[in-house]
Amino acid sequence: MERFLLFSIIGFVLGVGFVELTHRLVKKGFLNFYMLSLPLKLFLWAFALYTSYIFYGFLSFIACLLGFIFGFLFTLILRGFVKDGRPKDA
Repeated sequence: MERFLLFSIIGFVLGVGFVELTHRLVKKGFLNFYMLSLPLKLFLWAFALYTSYIFYGFLSFIACLLGFIFGFLFTLILRGFVKDGRPKDA
């Protein structure tokens, strides 16, 4: 159970970090750095999935994958509704 929770959290953090880093690079106008950072972000995510599957089995792989998807979508939803700490239309 601890492994499932651990890899869920790791996946969630990677998902949130993926969106946040992308959002900040694009917002600052560093689209070139976004393209350079994409392989690194994908490598980190793939490495986390690979490590979870090889060392801890299929359930840890699923936990990491679901955590990433949940973190990614959660952050995208927040980015859609919240801007600069307040709701968009406030």
